[in-house]
Amino acid sequence: MGGSDFWELSEASTNPGFGCAPSERSLDQLLSAGVVLVDKPRGPTSHQLAAWARESLGITRLGHGGTLDPFATGLLTLLCGKATRLTDIVLKGDKRYVGVMRFGRDVSDEELEATLSSLNGVIYNVPPLESAVKVQVRTRTIHSLRMLGLDANSRIAAFEASCSAGTYIRTLP
Repeated sequence: MGGSDFWELSEASTNPGFGCAPSERSLDQLLSAGVVLVDKPRGPTSHQLAAWARESLGITRLGHGGTLDPFATGLLTLLCGKATRLTDIVLKGDKRYVGVMRFGRDVSDEELEATLSSLNGVIYNVPPLESAVKVQVRTRTIHSLRMLGLDANSRIAAFEASCSAGTYIRTLP
């Protein structure tokens, strides 16, 4: 970097001939190359929400950055206009899920913790039978899988999972 290893920060402004701050852009400008974050409700598919947004916002180029099951809720990333070029990057990025699981028998905190920690690392993962992709074994990585809470009386536990793209949480081994 010649002379110094540090950057000096100073006040600057954008030449209006070359653009403006995001807060100063019109809605049309934002949607021509923007990202819309949607809190997906239970019920509609990711494709249905993307189609609804496309129609409601009046834009032709809009895609989503990953599929959530119809019964799942959570963040659905919609990429608009020129931002659709980023779809592959968003799709291939790691994901984080928070979920609830129900057990068919009584389990202790210790047993659940041991099972969850045994799933960390590279696993074999099979998509559910009713998925949009070919049902075949795939290798995926679970970066972390931890229990958030357990209600032993109702046999229900909350958990958090951080994993590679394409992991089907509901079909963990």
